Amino acid sequence: MRTAGEGRIVAISSLSGVYATEKFPGLTAYNASKAGLVGLVEGIAVDGREFGVSAACVSPGAVDTEMLRMANPALRAGLTPYDVAAVIVTVLEDLLPAASGANIPLFSNR
Repeated sequence: MRTAGEGRIVAISSLSGVYATEKFPGLTAYNASKAGLVGLVEGIAVDGREFGVSAACVSPGAVDTEMLRMANPALRAGLTPYDVAAVIVTVLEDLLPAASGANIPLFSNR
């Protein structure tokens, strides 16, 4: 990306890394790793600016996947994988330089 003089990075974090209401007991390491990813993206945005590289983070809440249904059958996720993918595509296509470093939360209960 540095050689090309441009590039976009989109990382996938989780609401559990940024909002206390989404934390799950017993998943402290997971929550910390997702919070760290948000910080990493912020740093990449700063360091990449001079090279035309921008970065953003997408942090979805519960997403309706087979894995989630198996892990917690009672949990009703309001997001689909397609919802998350649509946001990622939009960020990749339209990320403004001023928005580089942003974290985009996707709430599954709205």
